[in-house]
Amino acid sequence: MLTTSCGSPKTEHQWEEYVERLNKAHVSALAFGVGPWQRQVPRELLTAAREHGLNLIEVPEATNFVRISRLVADLLEAEAVASARLLGKAQQSLIQAASSQNPLATIIDRLARITRANTALVTAEEVISAAGNPSPSKRILLETVQNCQAAAITEQSPTGDTIVLPTASFKGHDAYLVLQTQRPLLSWMRNAISTSALLLQTSLTITERLAESRLALSARCLELFLSGDRHTAREIYSLAYPRANRLAPKLAFVAAKGDRSELARAHKQIDSHFSVPLKLTKNRLQILVPSDGMPLLLSKLADFDLQAGIGAVRRQKEADDSAQTAELALKKTSPTRKQVTWDEISGNAMMALVGAKDARLWAKDFLAAANGNDEMLSLLDAFISTNGNIAQVAKETGMHRNTVRAKLGAAGRALAINLDDPAARAQLWFSLRALSER
Repeated sequence: MLTTSCGSPKTEHQWEEYVERLNKAHVSALAFGVGPWQRQVPRELLTAAREHGLNLIEVPEATNFVRISRLVADLLEAEAVASARLLGKAQQSLIQAASSQNPLATIIDRLARITRANTALVTAEEVISAAGNPSPSKRILLETVQNCQAAAITEQSPTGDTIVLPTASFKGHDAYLVLQTQRPLLSWMRNAISTSALLLQTSLTITERLAESRLALSARCLELFLSGDRHTAREIYSLAYPRANRLAPKLAFVAAKGDRSELARAHKQIDSHFSVPLKLTKNRLQILVPSDGMPLLLSKLADFDLQAGIGAVRRQKEADDSAQTAELALKKTSPTRKQVTWDEISGNAMMALVGAKDARLWAKDFLAAANGNDEMLSLLDAFISTNGNIAQVAKETGMHRNTVRAKLGAAGRALAINLDDPAARAQLWFSLRALSER
């Protein structure tokens, strides 16, 4: 503001009120012209300007106010041209980022470089931060966006400013662009932030639609593998995941169960991190995964409150067989044992097919004649474990061979079975194993 001081306040109180009015009007500086009315800047004005932080400039009498106005206008015009040039360059860079293979992360990185601010895209599920920039914890960012209430906000604090802009829905959650800076943001930078928010909104919408198409193709791919049409399944897989390598010749089926919302969350996370055929049904999350990718996938599944059965590794054309073994393994899971593999239970395949309770009931009935006869049970166990080798049984029990033969004969008669019959030996093995599984 330029003033010749004509009609200026006379008292200290009036000068203070004058400076307060200038501050409320967002005047950044007062150019005070000394001359006929004031030979120098009033001391009361100096005091009030210092107290309120108003920039005060003394303008000599010989300096033309019109010339000052023109110079300021020229400076403002030059600044506007420079800002427009910088904004155009920034917008071009952001548009290029939006057309990259990973538009969300690239836009965030570019905006961080342009504004020199800590930048992140925040949802309830994940945080995409600019590379190389220190980012606050996910908890702090979530607390920040909760104050947004679907509207743009700017929070000021002694440590810097925080800007939050709503963008669009991402993976079923509201997404927000968050910037935290300790430096003042120029007007062209704020325009670049608005451009970024629009580009992120467009990219998020496109990403969501592509994800829907990919998941539909992925589910169809899994169905084709299970039906035995591996050739068509591989073609569908290449459409769903064009940048992924070909699927390994052997795969394992994973079946997960749990709360429907938890299954849906896991479905989206697995899709984000793995290029594998997967399908979400009403009560299952089904996945086909190469054996070398299994540890990482199971680690990701462990982040969710789900129980998972891992099937046998099979050739692609035998995917349905792996699915059946996965379902059997899933039956052995519990809230305290959330992941069970087929390999863990396949050493006792008959036990996997029959419930433990039913198996013990059957075994007690089969071995009823030996109930309480620990010597007979130990002898029969040694006989089965050595595959009927009398010499080895005698060595393990410390009995004479003839004694072993006599006692085994008595045991066979008591149980009403022929110990030389392979079927009888299988029944005996199953019964002894069932009673030991306690």
